Amino acid sequence: MVTGLGLAQPERMVDRLHGFAVGLPEGWKVSFSRAGLLFTDLESVVLVRGMPLKSPREAVKPLLEEAKRLGGGQATFHFKRASRGLMLLAQGLAYPLAFTQGAMGDLALFALEPQVQAVLSGLRYEATHLLLPGPKAILAVSAYLPRDLPEEKRGELGGLLRSLEFLDPKDRVPYRMEPSRTPSSGFRRPTCPSPRGTPSRGAW
Repeated sequence: MVTGLGLAQPERMVDRLHGFAVGLPEGWKVSFSRAGLLFTDLESVVLVRGMPLKSPREAVKPLLEEAKRLGGGQATFHFKRASRGLMLLAQGLAYPLAFTQGAMGDLALFALEPQVQAVLSGLRYEATHLLLPGPKAILAVSAYLPRDLPEEKRGELGGLLRSLEFLDPKDRVPYRMEPSRTPSSGFRRPTCPSPRGTPSRGAW
């Protein structure tokens, strides 16, 4: 959608299978992996994931280990109390390629070229993790941003986060996890969510 001022407005995306809605800015993608729900424009990355309900000291351990890997042991950390949880800021990180590869499509192999790897390794990133404890788990919202990201881009990302909402269970599509198979060979593929009431045999 474009306003009379010529500014592109975020596209409202509703995913009833995975249970969320978001205003997705132009150029941004959403993908799913074992890491969590990922939003990216291949420069900035937002990762939303669930974590076991633990004390703050225990809950941040995986994020500290992650930052050490991304920072080659050179990362620095800062903690801050948030209104409903805990905030962790990690600085001195490399580009989070491990998260963005799934959203790169045809660019994934290109990103593994030595010349591209050299460029990516020279980029400096920072990560802000917000941990929000719930009754049974912790909701972790992580933003990985270039250190010199312009304020306009930071505002765009902030708008995305403010628009993110999780749907009420009654508004979601019920599903079951089933393995899909190739009809011709019967080859078993990894399990995936299948809306209830649909055929369970894979079509590819």
